This record gives sequence, structure tokens and C-alpha cells, in this order.
Amino acid sequence: STVTYTTVLFTDAEDAYYTFEQSADGKSLVVDGHNVYATTNLHRTVMSWTDGLVLVRLSGEYQEQEGLLIVKSLLKEWYKQ
Repeated sequence: STVTYTTVLFTDAEDAYYTFEQSADGKSLVVDGHNVYATTNLHRTVMSWTDGLVLVRLSGEYQEQEGLLIVKSLLKEWYKQ
């Protein structure tokens, strides 16, 4: 199966907000202190979070626990100092 990692930089906060708009079908998770939104539709899981005007999204056919491990790794790299 394929897992896709995407980052999108917005120039406008309103555009970022509407792109990240969450549905009632998903759930909010806290992963290493960061708010991550997770949803599944037709065996495709999407986990996403924002950092300012940047939207980060991980999507593909994976189980939630697998996704959480990947997200933790990405967050560690993303916020590495």
C-alpha cells in the first residue's frame, strides 16, 4: 500500500483554516503535545496537523497505531532543534 506525506504552505490563514476544516467523522488526538486530526474513509486513513500556515498530512492505507508511529517520527523531525 502507498502512504503519502504532504506539506502545504498557505499565504492566507483563512485558506489554511478551510483546507484543514474537520468533519464530525474524525477525531482529535494529542501526539507528543501536538493536536493531530485523524479520520478514516474507505480504508484510507488521514492524519493531519497544522504549524502556523503549514498543513501537514499523512494519508494512505494504514492502521491507526501504524500512523501514530509515523506521525511521532515526523513530528520529531519537524520540530528537531
